Amino acid sequence: MKKYGIGLLIFIGTFLLLGELDFRFFSHEKKLDYDIHPTLLWRLKPQQTGFEWLANMSQKSPLIHINSLGFRGKELDLPPFEGFRILTVGSSNSLGAGVSEEAVWTAQLEQHLRQNGIPNVVYNGATPGWGPFQQAAFLEETFESVHPNLMIVLISSGDLNFLPKTPLEQARFLAKEEKRKKLLSLSPFITYSLRKTEFFISAERKRLASFIEPLFRSSTPIATPQYPITPHIPYWEAMIRLSETTKAPLLFVIPDLEGSLVGPALTQTLDSLTADKPMVRIVRLLPQEDPLQNYLIPNDGHPNEKYHALIASTVLAHLNLAIDQQHLAHTTPFNES
Repeated sequence: MKKYGIGLLIFIGTFLLLGELDFRFFSHEKKLDYDIHPTLLWRLKPQQTGFEWLANMSQKSPLIHINSLGFRGKELDLPPFEGFRILTVGSSNSLGAGVSEEAVWTAQLEQHLRQNGIPNVVYNGATPGWGPFQQAAFLEETFESVHPNLMIVLISSGDLNFLPKTPLEQARFLAKEEKRKKLLSLSPFITYSLRKTEFFISAERKRLASFIEPLFRSSTPIATPQYPITPHIPYWEAMIRLSETTKAPLLFVIPDLEGSLVGPALTQTLDSLTADKPMVRIVRLLPQEDPLQNYLIPNDGHPNEKYHALIASTVLAHLNLAIDQQHLAHTTPFNES
């Protein structure tokens, strides 16, 4: 028995050693790294190129470049300069996890505007895992440095799962992240293995629940939203106040969720918040093809290149392209339609 125990320990030790060597010396592509942030909790580290995991860590995304200012894409200048400035925020869908640099909707939007004779810069400030409370804080903290002529918030249904934290929860989270960062610096392979295990356990729980739940389900199911709406309202209101106080128009871009339980609630809430707010508009993404899977990365829920093209073209259709550059600060760049 002792012999088998020693053999098992040798096997585990060899496995960990080979894995660590591979991650440190032979894996040339690195996962995107994050900085711990006191209010945003985390933010993508500037000046890096890496990938994001897709499909429960079974696929790597195309390489993502984060410039020296912390935005996705090429190096950008901060004001003052000539041109229309667009500041965008969201989660991994808005960042473009799963598509190349030139295919991200923000890059396509910038290119379309330039083709229409409008010099512009689009700052993609999205970060995977951010909910509305982080997106609102980001707009507040970044506004003065970018001084945008337009702010765009790309809302994804998954964002509504990322709930704001109490001060105690935030302190615990930051302490936990500090420990995780230390572990990552010591052993990237062990950190990867633990994360992979978390995904596996989560997937198995969902699979088991799909078998067990029907056995206990009531004959009259209760329709409850999959995602909560109410906790996010104060942060959408904060975005609207920022738009009103700075005179920078705000555009909420929301997916087609009419077939889901959360869709009507989200639409009604934003419609109510933006009523009689001329500086704020809502844009709905309406895919032209069925099924929706044609717009998603296979085995994953992130938008593919076709969906990013739809986002860019939809936003473009709602902007007034006949903007007089001499009156940007006094013009709402929305079409009246």
